[in-house]
Amino acid sequence: MDFIEEFNEIISLWLGGDSLEAISNASADDIFELAEKMALSIRYHFHPDGTPNRNFSFIANSSLSGGRHPCSYSECRIKKLDELVSFSSLYADEVYIQNPFEEVLIAGPESVNEISRQELIYGIYNYIYLKPLIEKGIIKYAQNMVALCQKHSDTLANPISAEIIRKENQLYSLLEDQLAERCTISFDIGKGAGPFLKFEGPKETLNN
Repeated sequence: MDFIEEFNEIISLWLGGDSLEAISNASADDIFELAEKMALSIRYHFHPDGTPNRNFSFIANSSLSGGRHPCSYSECRIKKLDELVSFSSLYADEVYIQNPFEEVLIAGPESVNEISRQELIYGIYNYIYLKPLIEKGIIKYAQNMVALCQKHSDTLANPISAEIIRKENQLYSLLEDQLAERCTISFDIGKGAGPFLKFEGPKETLNN
């Protein structure tokens, strides 16, 4: 059974005809089990086969993968997926997107909340939207969860993780300094709109 056939069967058996209603009303344990089935199916069908990859590959960030950042609104997610498709058609032989179901699996059943349900729903909708390109092998799912023994966790994963965190903190600090220097934030009350925060500064800074 290929990936598309298996994934469609999982969706059909677990959710029936209305994914939104089924996921909204399901228990936390059922949500976790569904995410587990989907994440492991993806892991099985898209695992590295050990042969050299001669394609030009690109791994999309969570935003281009249809994730909730910087905006979780459905139209913004689709817009990002369209950008991903445009990029892949011009520059890459294959594009790897983030596995949205793996995030729920890693967090565990005790962490299932409304955001988990929302991401599960959008993960399914994004899959359906990208299915033609997945079938052609242009869009694939990345593997985020890696199993390591304690030795390699200590010698490989932990130092890399610490270095990433250090660079992220350094970047956040530089961005914070730039925003504080170039922008102002004020509190205001709009007519009929309620209180809001107003950000002012150079257009190129705020747009980025």
